[in-house]
Amino acid sequence: MNYSTVYVGMDVHKETFSLCCYTNEKEQAEYPQKVDGHYSKVLNYLEAMRFHYGDDAVFICGYEAGCLGFTLYHQLTSHNVKCVILAPTTMPKPAGKKKVKTDKRDAALIARYLAHRDYSPVHIPTALYILMYLQKYNCMDSSFSHCRFHLLGYQTNVLW
Repeated sequence: MNYSTVYVGMDVHKETFSLCCYTNEKEQAEYPQKVDGHYSKVLNYLEAMRFHYGDDAVFICGYEAGCLGFTLYHQLTSHNVKCVILAPTTMPKPAGKKKVKTDKRDAALIARYLAHRDYSPVHIPTALYILMYLQKYNCMDSSFSHCRFHLLGYQTNVLW
């Protein structure tokens, strides 16, 4: 069966990534796999999943914002893979009995949240935005230093 959209949940850590696929047609997580923490392993996983979902399947990957920042996002999008960073505070908590938290379950939940759009995406700053931010920061930093010297001079004159 050919699927149009396959959602890939990724529970990412520095050393390993747990990956899992989810489709709206089957409504269940499939093909969980733990791979080394490198984006090329995600690309290999996606290529292997084409066997199961068909060559025309569109993969949308997602992971919780965390230790990797935007690095994995930029690496995947540079290889034409759609990727979303999910804000962890906006994802619903599973109701009912508490289960033991595992990477495999987290990857399956992330894939499900992607498919059902039960999340808010993290804003990805552009290179221009980062450059403008750094310029403003440097400008403010020099202004604060200038003000600090004035305040220190004022304190010295008042106290003595």
